[in-house]
Amino acid sequence: GEDGRGGSYNDTLANAVLLGNTYGALQLGAGNAVRVTIRENGNVGIGTTNPAVSGLHIGSGVPGGQAQLRLDNFNGQYGGLNRWTNRLEIFSTDAIGFSVGSIGSNYMWITNTGNVGIGTTSPATRLHVVGQTRLEQNAANLQLVGSDHVYIEFYPQGTGAGRFAWIGFGGAGTDILTIMNQRASRLDLGTNNTVRVTIDALGRVGIGTTFPAYTLDVNGSARVQS
Repeated sequence: GEDGRGGSYNDTLANAVLLGNTYGALQLGAGNAVRVTIRENGNVGIGTTNPAVSGLHIGSGVPGGQAQLRLDNFNGQYGGLNRWTNRLEIFSTDAIGFSVGSIGSNYMWITNTGNVGIGTTSPATRLHVVGQTRLEQNAANLQLVGSDHVYIEFYPQGTGAGRFAWIGFGGAGTDILTIMNQRASRLDLGTNNTVRVTIDALGRVGIGTTFPAYTLDVNGSARVQS
């Protein structure tokens, strides 16, 4: 009414039809129940009559139920948030991107198959990182766990060029740790940023030389004891 106690009135400045209540909250209902509440401080509640945050507060509306926020686009794809009893769930019918600084930066990406990409929107494995990665922790930083074998693969020229090397336990049930260069090149072992032992593509071993000419080629003194 015109006294501002409730009802509808016309705001001539904004040229909009408004519902207002000067003396308390404004509530909208359906099915004989309150569905939307606007408090005097501007807080808006859906599924709750006591919105506790500035802006929009969505409640489940029923004991034990979940609160859900769903966003749809014109093509029928949708996503949003689900608040369950013991967790918050972000859901989408396709991918989920996480952006900071600008829309579409997509620093992290989760596909609808569960692959996670950091620095890429096309993760090819369960975790796919493009860029430097740092693990900082005393003791074990990285654990490789398999059911019967596990290894690390190296693709220095991209996956299209094939695997160059691998380190680990390559066969089912094996207890042999293998360091394998799959290219027709040598394998170097070193300390203090210097190569100490070399195994070339023909299997020749060099100690103190990176170009062994014999099955065992030692550059320097050697000692053999029985």
